[in-house]
Amino acid sequence: MKYKSALKALRIQYAGSWCTMIFGLLNIPWIIILFYMSPMPEILFNVFIFFYGWYCWTFAEYMIHRFWSHTKGNKSRLNSLTRHQHHHSHPTEIRVTVFHRGCMFFTCLILLLTGIYIHFIFFYIAGLMTGFSLFSLIHYILHQSWAEKLFPALLEFHMVHHLKQPDRCFGVSVTWWDRVFKTTPASGSKISTKIISFYYGGAKGKKNQPTRFSLDESLLNDS
Repeated sequence: MKYKSALKALRIQYAGSWCTMIFGLLNIPWIIILFYMSPMPEILFNVFIFFYGWYCWTFAEYMIHRFWSHTKGNKSRLNSLTRHQHHHSHPTEIRVTVFHRGCMFFTCLILLLTGIYIHFIFFYIAGLMTGFSLFSLIHYILHQSWAEKLFPALLEFHMVHHLKQPDRCFGVSVTWWDRVFKTTPASGSKISTKIISFYYGGAKGKKNQPTRFSLDESLLNDS
């Protein structure tokens, strides 16, 4: 028991390093697969490289959100913490526009073409960029009233993160890193209409209807 307690304390104190170490260990199988795929048909190799880049982005997304956007000691000149706190207090104010997203996906296309004609490494970069583009798009969708129809699990996590547990549910485009690193929400009761109204900017109509998500009862308490 003492060993487990000491290990847990180390994980909490060095959470960033712990997550990076686990990610490194999880990458070993992928690197082995990549090594044995190199003599295989080029198209399969390139597809694998692309999805591996997207997979790496999902981890970067989790780490940036957890250890940069929510770190009080963040003194970056970009002031990421302050901007992210503003998003939490004004959840419907999303500054990434349709034009920005269009530029992102156009960049992904250029990188894919570059990978075809120049070097396969651009497929990896395209995978990273595609992950970032999908993150931006999914984040916008998660703040719309119809998001539950497309991404119910992601919406559940994002609501928990925004409304009551900002130290949980850091994944936006995927939830698996929260599951791996145990930052998932507890199960329990439904989210109240009042809280949902705030999440959707206080809009009227269907946006204020209670959701079917099961969440921890503590989420319903004002704090």
